[in-house]
Amino acid sequence: MADIGAQTPFFYIFRERELIYDLFEAATGMRMMHNFFRIGGVAADLPHGWIDKCLDFCDYFLTGIAEYQKLITRNPIF
Repeated sequence: MADIGAQTPFFYIFRERELIYDLFEAATGMRMMHNFFRIGGVAADLPHGWIDKCLDFCDYFLTGIAEYQKLITRNPIF
């Protein structure tokens, strides 16, 4: 199935995954092995502007969901 385009949706979503990793890195300092929550609270406050970046990502991602849904549900492979 990989030869006929079944992996295309996964490759499309890599863009958003990288943006999410950027948000994690901005908040915790690490991209994948983040350790932010501690006993009694969190390691540090969120950096200035992080919430705005997160809301911008949410707006961007919500507009792309229709594209991904169309790519998966209207694709004859699936």
